[in-house]
Amino acid sequence: MKRRNFMSHLSAGVAGAGLAACGGGNAGGTGTKPTFVLVHGAWHGGWCWSEVVRLLAEQGYPAIALDLPGHGITARFPVSYIAQPQNTGALSTEVSPLATLTLIDYRDHVLKVIRGLVKDGSGPSSW
Repeated sequence: MKRRNFMSHLSAGVAGAGLAACGGGNAGGTGTKPTFVLVHGAWHGGWCWSEVVRLLAEQGYPAIALDLPGHGITARFPVSYIAQPQNTGALSTEVSPLATLTLIDYRDHVLKVIRGLVKDGSGPSSW
């Protein structure tokens, strides 16, 4: 996918995650602090937000640093990458276990987390 087309493939769900991460919700207007939803970038996992989660907690803000499907704690590696000794020839031809994941999968995962927060009363109130 070309970079110029990337933004046109994103949905309001990803924007909603940004809204939640920026404190855009107010837990249903109860006056409690919203939960931040932190989404990692490429080659990372929720672990990369650990210091931010700690700093937010010190200020009384709950935060969730999620792992996108196939990343972080749920990372999937090619069989030939894990094999010992490693077979570089097989690794160069093996299809990545992440090949079937799309931006839609990532969006749906983030939306599931945000909808769960809304259901529990700690997500953006406008959802």
